[in-house]
Amino acid sequence: MTGGKESSIKSGDFFDIIDDKPVIISNPKTGEEITRYNRFKYKMRVTDVYDGYSKLTASSLTGTSSLINKSIAAGLDKKHLNIANNTKVQDVHSRYSYNAISVGDELVKDNS
Repeated sequence: MTGGKESSIKSGDFFDIIDDKPVIISNPKTGEEITRYNRFKYKMRVTDVYDGYSKLTASSLTGTSSLINKSIAAGLDKKHLNIANNTKVQDVHSRYSYNAISVGDELVKDNS
């Protein structure tokens, strides 16, 4: 990423990549939009800092976000989840979308 020592970036700092595609939740019968909101693609951790730029890696702090993994962890097994074949299920409440990252994506420092 652009920005390094001169920007007070340090190894171990965390940044979130902004996802510019909002989550849109609609009524499945009427198609009416209920709500929309933005989230992040990934959490990144700074590994190396130089003059003018820094290297990052995906952070393991984002964890798994799929609804299926959370349901299984909560004690449900697959036979309780009636999901049609080839249907993509996302945890729309996750802070991270895990969409593809691109050169030029914007980042915001995570100060939490």
